[in-house]
Amino acid sequence: MSRSARRLAALLVGLAVAALFVEGSVRLVQLYRIPERVSEKSIDWAARERNSRGFHDLEWSREKPPGTWRLVVLGDSFTMGQWIPREQNFVTRLGAELGAHGKRVETMNVALGGADTADELRLLETVGLDYAPDAVLLVFFLNDATHLDSNPLMVKKIHEELARPPEGLARISAAWELLERSRRERAVTETTVADYLASFRGRPEQRAAWDECRRALTALAELCRSRGLPLGVVIFPMLMELEAEREHPFTELYDEVEAHCKSLGLPVLQLLPVFRGRSAPALWVAPDDAHPNATANGLVVPALLEFVEAHGLAPRD
Repeated sequence: MSRSARRLAALLVGLAVAALFVEGSVRLVQLYRIPERVSEKSIDWAARERNSRGFHDLEWSREKPPGTWRLVVLGDSFTMGQWIPREQNFVTRLGAELGAHGKRVETMNVALGGADTADELRLLETVGLDYAPDAVLLVFFLNDATHLDSNPLMVKKIHEELARPPEGLARISAAWELLERSRRERAVTETTVADYLASFRGRPEQRAAWDECRRALTALAELCRSRGLPLGVVIFPMLMELEAEREHPFTELYDEVEAHCKSLGLPVLQLLPVFRGRSAPALWVAPDDAHPNATANGLVVPALLEFVEAHGLAPRD
């Protein structure tokens, strides 16, 4: 056997050994990996704990008790807390913190799943104002300004992609299946991120929802100003790509929303810093649903408390 042939044979043997080592390592990790986190969404708490007005909250009295401060909180399913008990929702926890020192505070969770900013404006007009609020807090989520899937639906798509039965070489190689799963996950994520970016920076028809959202924000600011109601905006981030060493893909879009709100004279709180450096799936109600779980709801309360107290959205001492 020639010298070049021996080198080629040695190279092929080395590659085969390396491939077997990688395959064995992947199979070993899969054998001893931590089981997938159990879903926390076995009960639809928003349906079970709905009040007579149809919201995930306690009953509200039409007449405001003397000396009581009422904060109406507007939002979508992230604010509503569909898959968590009412007492674990950040709206309820914020109310408890505000009332911890003898203040009489009611935080009213006027949020519905799937609501966008225009819907939330109507909720304030048709529901919130009926209860003589003293301030209003709008919790903004990015799909309020798009006609795209929300973060939870995107995670569901990724989960469905990963649940597909392996094909081709992935049927016999765990290492190849891992590569394929990673590729499919990246493809869904990259497509969705690109669609979101286009909703703010794309063609006029792609930006239509963001234009509608800005008009609704302007109308909301004008309504609250005409009623003498302080209004604040909280931007709840997409619960993905939170690791400190990675760039969160939507930061510039949050900044654009914040800039528009500040142009209206509204104080804004971005909650992304609260979650930075954390594992995103550990904050989800289920492996296939990125709605915030009880842990995520608890994390935002200190930042919310500081924000509402600093901007006239809470009773003064």
